[in-house]
Amino acid sequence: GFSNLTVVSVAQGTQDNVSLKQVILPETIYEISDSAFLNCAALERVDCYGPVELVGIRAFEMCTSLTDVVFHNNVRELGVYCFNKCESLKNVQLGNKLSRLPEGVFWGCGFEELVLTVPVTDGWAFKDCAKVRTIRVTPSVETLGEGVFQGLTALERIAFERADPEILGRGLNQFDFTLQNMVVSLPADTPPETVQSFQQILKENMLPGDTMVVLESP
Repeated sequence: GFSNLTVVSVAQGTQDNVSLKQVILPETIYEISDSAFLNCAALERVDCYGPVELVGIRAFEMCTSLTDVVFHNNVRELGVYCFNKCESLKNVQLGNKLSRLPEGVFWGCGFEELVLTVPVTDGWAFKDCAKVRTIRVTPSVETLGEGVFQGLTALERIAFERADPEILGRGLNQFDFTLQNMVVSLPADTPPETVQSFQQILKENMLPGDTMVVLESP
């Protein structure tokens, strides 16, 4: 695609595409292939108007200037690590067709807030998004995978709008153990046994679950 990354370009120090700054993909586009925009270091914005079925593996990896990505007509599937190391990325609009966020999809991105709506999020999906301060987990979320929030060292609050401990599962260490002052918010009508389950899961993450979980009205 638009990537310059090859063995030769790495040896010459020219592996970054530093000229492409904006991409507008028309209604005829239905797939963005693997590594299509890999190392497009100057790319700042992507607007896609096609009904995209797939954004491939590492399609936008190392697009370090990328801030905005908008799929105006939805996307159905993302490849693993497709926005990996997009350190400036703050705004992503994916539509409502996704059923899964794959492994490492937003590793090291620049988000400050996360609103999770996709049912399944695989391991390490948001690892090292070190600027994130708040996370809202909407009722449509079913599963958060292993290490999904590891490296979110600025995280202050995560609010679960549906109090189901199965969202976190057991032994998956989703959180960074340094987050000793993080607040975990559950709905005000959460039963005591459910609160205890969340507390136990946090303890398994080496966090002070007994003092971390709070009940709050919407």
